[in-house]
Amino acid sequence: MSFWFYGKDKEGKRTLMSVSVAYESVIALVVALFALAVPFMRSGDLRDKATPFAVLVVAGFISLTASKIPQFRRGEWHTWGMRYMGTGGRVLYVLGYVLMILGILGILALC
Repeated sequence: MSFWFYGKDKEGKRTLMSVSVAYESVIALVVALFALAVPFMRSGDLRDKATPFAVLVVAGFISLTASKIPQFRRGEWHTWGMRYMGTGGRVLYVLGYVLMILGILGILALC
């Protein structure tokens, strides 16, 4: 599986970048997410307790995505760190990871 991204380089010339992802990693991610979700599908009590943690994970993902949008608009698809972010973007980036980690740890603690 590959994703294609169009952009411009420093001289203004149009570029095309391909990012390949192994099918095995996509399958492993789906299986891992399903393994985390199965206990909550089977128990209504756990589902109610896990809702705040799921909200944390979603809020963290939205925060992380919002911090990356300015980089993607500039055509910087290959930078996955905070090096070229502004202060606001860095805060959203770290906040996103912290929220996702707290949410996932909370869900795992319920299992």
